[in-house]
Amino acid sequence: TMIIIGSSLTRVIERPAGPILYTPRSAP
Repeated sequence: TMIIIGSSLTRVIERPAGPILYTPRSAP
């Protein structure tokens, strides 16, 4: 499950091991 938060600058990917927060390169 992929959830996009805010202006799609921060994304939260839900994984069996736990949610992961990461910021795309396009984000400042």
